[in-house]
Amino acid sequence: MFSQVGVLLSRPKLWGQWLAKHPDRAELFKDVFSCVIRLESHTGWSVDDVLQRLGCDTKTEEELEDLTPQRLSSCIDYMQWIERLLDRLDLGLDKRLALNGAARLFAAADEDLRLVEETMEAGSFSPTEYLRLGESAQAWKTAFQLLAGPAGDRARRIHGENPFIDESTPHMTPMRLEMLSCANATELLGERIEAQMREHLEMCPACAAAQRRANSLLAENRFASVLG
Repeated sequence: MFSQVGVLLSRPKLWGQWLAKHPDRAELFKDVFSCVIRLESHTGWSVDDVLQRLGCDTKTEEELEDLTPQRLSSCIDYMQWIERLLDRLDLGLDKRLALNGAARLFAAADEDLRLVEETMEAGSFSPTEYLRLGESAQAWKTAFQLLAGPAGDRARRIHGENPFIDESTPHMTPMRLEMLSCANATELLGERIEAQMREHLEMCPACAAAQRRANSLLAENRFASVLG
């Protein structure tokens, strides 16, 4: 859907010619370009990398006359949705994982932005809530399970076949709970994510129990290293 946007943004030599033909689209072009620059800053990727990962193909030759104001507006809405997701995260790695997951979900939802926005807030523990904890992998697994259609069916089947998942399964993974127990937790997790994880532990018995197990294991490992 956004291949024309990718081609135009990745080839500055085309900008002047295209804008001369379509001066009425200059503000929209400025907005979409600004979105890409902000996403570049969030992730540390190049503009071309950002566009490719967003699904805005930069390689295919496209007829730029088809780049309508409506298509530019839709692209801006899509990029701003992803930007709002990244704004909640602290670390570059988490932002890159979130952008990749968001783009995959958008493609699987047939580029229906309203559907993906609703999906991110759905469920007993929503994908957005997982992202607040920095659990990017679980956020996108959950989002795909909530989708209608083949992609959602496949995700639900995989989830249903896992015998180790039930209602008592904690929302936070053992690895990240161990990171939370480290002296440099803020550096490892990010300030906001760390605070949200600690807040969640006060409300979630399953995660609190998992943290106790993680702390116990961490203490055992430290003790063993001293003895060794």
